Amino acid sequence: AALGKIGGDVAEKALQTALLTAKEENSASYLDALLTSAEARMAKGEREKAAEIYASLVAPGNSTRARSAGLQGLALSDPVNAVPAILGALAEPDKTLARSAAVAAHAIATPETTQQFASQLDKLPPSAQALLIAALADRGDAAALGAVTAAVQSSDAAVSLAAVAALGKLGDASSVAQLAGLAGKAEG
Repeated sequence: AALGKIGGDVAEKALQTALLTAKEENSASYLDALLTSAEARMAKGEREKAAEIYASLVAPGNSTRARSAGLQGLALSDPVNAVPAILGALAEPDKTLARSAAVAAHAIATPETTQQFASQLDKLPPSAQALLIAALADRGDAAALGAVTAAVQSSDAAVSLAAVAALGKLGDASSVAQLAGLAGKAEG
């Protein structure tokens, strides 16, 4: 913990090495110290240095907790470069990590990142698609409308239901006909 408060390149490198080599029962203290250091970097306006720390935590081989914290921090410190990390985490089988990735995606609310997420939506596993659709809908960014509209037709029920719910938040006049058609199918 003291190294995290001291901060600086040397302390951070030592903490990163210790985190990678630590036994599981000791890794939490190293992670907490690294996060303290990254937060201090953010507070000083050193976003690039903070982003380096967060990016190191996202790397495969780290615990789900470390990777999740890294995703959240990367979303705040370097939103543009966080998108590939978030998409990568969403594609992994670890459901806890995928949920953290969806939370991180929610935190990056720009039309450009929405377009990036939307363009990759159908390449993700169905469970991740549903999470990302919900995150995009909660942000209210209409740039996701096209991908969400297409997801309504998904053969996976969870994806389709998430997309229908998202249309309620993102939809426009063109969505009304599609939702009405779905309602008609459900009644028939």
